[in-house]
Amino acid sequence: GPASAADETLDVALPDGYRLVGRGPALFAPDPEFLASLGVAAVRAFESERLREESLRSEELEAIDRARTALLASVGHDLRTPLSSLRVSIETLQLAGAQLTETDRATLLDTIESSTERLDDLITNLLDMSRLQAGAVIAHPVATDLTEVVARTLLGLDSDRINVELPEGLPAVVADPTLLERIVANLLSNALRHSPADEPVTVTAQHDAREVVLR
Repeated sequence: GPASAADETLDVALPDGYRLVGRGPALFAPDPEFLASLGVAAVRAFESERLREESLRSEELEAIDRARTALLASVGHDLRTPLSSLRVSIETLQLAGAQLTETDRATLLDTIESSTERLDDLITNLLDMSRLQAGAVIAHPVATDLTEVVARTLLGLDSDRINVELPEGLPAVVADPTLLERIVANLLSNALRHSPADEPVTVTAQHDAREVVLR
């Protein structure tokens, strides 16, 4: 309850600069050693809780750092595919010159265009990673076409070993398209790496009124 004029303040010095401070009725024959041991126990509990919180925060930061590293490594790997296509197409145009047919020239130009668009998407993803600030991965969920995400993911993988069997009419999912593409790319890369070379990886999906499941 509220303090009265007769209330007295208890002030006991503790180690490491802590103090046990109380306010209430006057104590009859207070035991300084008991009060000091009570204060030390309270300090230990406080320090233990603080250390626990610091440990949890450290684990969170380590997990965030691992996620950031994996994300950057994934996008960095994907950059090499369109860059290689661009280099080969441009070198072919430069070296072959007039020997190319119009059909070959058009095919190479289409490759350059698609590779440039892919690079633009990936660079946009890299720039979006500036969102990885202040120790947090910030997602921006929007209505996302899962079929389109899978199609973009295949551009950086060994697509000859991947069978895509997505049903028509899949509803849009609520997700961050950039992060979702990285997740799908990582899952497919792992599946290709750990599957026998002669066995394909199949991508399927199913949905109900509440969710879409990609397998």
